[in-house]
Parts: sequence; C-alpha cells; structure tokens
Amino acid sequence: MSVYTATLTWKRGDQPFSDGKYSRGHEIAFDGGFSIPASSSPHVVRPPLSREDAADPEELFVAALSSCHALFFLDFARKAGFIVDSYVDAAEGVMSKRPGGKIAITKVTLKPVVAWSGDKRPSPAEISDLHHKSHDVCFIANSFNGEVVVEGMEVREDRETVLAALNHAVERRARADERLRALSNAEIEAAEDPIALQDMERDLDVLRHEINALDVEIAALEQKASDLGGPAV
Repeated sequence: MSVYTATLTWKRGDQPFSDGKYSRGHEIAFDGGFSIPASSSPHVVRPPLSREDAADPEELFVAALSSCHALFFLDFARKAGFIVDSYVDAAEGVMSKRPGGKIAITKVTLKPVVAWSGDKRPSPAEISDLHHKSHDVCFIANSFNGEVVVEGMEVREDRETVLAALNHAVERRARADERLRALSNAEIEAAEDPIALQDMERDLDVLRHEINALDVEIAALEQKASDLGGPAV
C-alpha cells in the first residue's frame, strides 16, 4: 500500500466570513517541497471570490487522470520499442447531475496528440492498443466510476457485453416468433374477411422483415462472441 499526501492551507486574514464573501483562494503543498495556488472553480463561485489564476478541484481531477494515463502510455510505448518525442493532452471533464440528483464529474475525455520519431513507428491499431493498456492500469481511472473516453482508442467489446446483447436479441427473436404464430392463426380465422386479411398480410410482412433482421443481428453477435473466445452460450 502506498500513501499520498497533500497539505491544503486557507487563511481568512481580515476578510469577513459570515457573509460568504470571502476568497476561496488557497494553497496546496506537496511532498516535494512545492505548492500550487488553488481555488474554487469560477463556474461554481464567481470571481473575484474565486481565483481564475489558480487550479480548481475539478481541473486537478481531470489533470490527475490525464497525467496517470500519459505516464503509463509513455512506459508501454517505450517497452514496445517506440520513441515518443512529445505527448500533449487537452483533456476535458464534464460535470453534470447524476440520476440521484448529486452533481459530479461524470465524463472525462482525453485528447492525446503524440509525436513519434525513430525508424519504428506504431500503426493506428498499435496506438489504440497502447491506450487500452494504459487505461486498464491507470490508478486514477480505476478510482473513477464515470465515463472515460480516449480519442484515438478504438472501442473494444468484451465477451460479457456481447453475450448480453446476444441474449437480448435471442429473446426478441422468440417474442417475434410468438407474434408470428399468433398472426398466422388469426389470418386463418380471418380468411373470409378480405379487408382484415389484407391488414394481417401487411403486418405479417413487416414481422417477417423484423425476424430476418434479428437473424442477421444474432449471427453477427454469435461471430463476435466466438472471436472473443469460444462459442456463444
């Protein structure tokens, strides 16, 4: 287990406090002997009570996630034999209301731009793989229950997700079969009513198209599940 520390210092000085019009500016000191100016976000508390020239908690959170991902990316790139000249990430966090009503950072988008050199250059697929590995082991990403999007990283579907989609498609197919049988029986009973028969034929045609589309979807999901490891269950 590792322990990380930060010392926050805020001082009122001679400013009033009870009216809420005190400065939110403060200082955060770290173990290396340096400190940074910090404040509430200007989006939360308007200046001049907030300092625009200081880091706010939301920015620090986004920066922590970006930094953690970048450091792992650089290390994985080195181990793969690539040379990185620069890595710039204009990361962005979104704060919104959760279903329970609480406000939280719900999504962080990393936008890394990487410059490479040397004879060995990574392909787009290899860059995507480096991002996947970095995201999987990033301590901060693993501490965050919101959504993390990394531009340049292909979305990968795990087997569990594919199987859940497959089961859902199979259930929809079974319900469509039940509707097809019911409509077919009703069509027989309505054989002597031309108008009703015409409506049922139209409904049957739509339903058959739906079943055909579901068959295609199920076949594609079964192939994905197989590609991800073993036959679909």
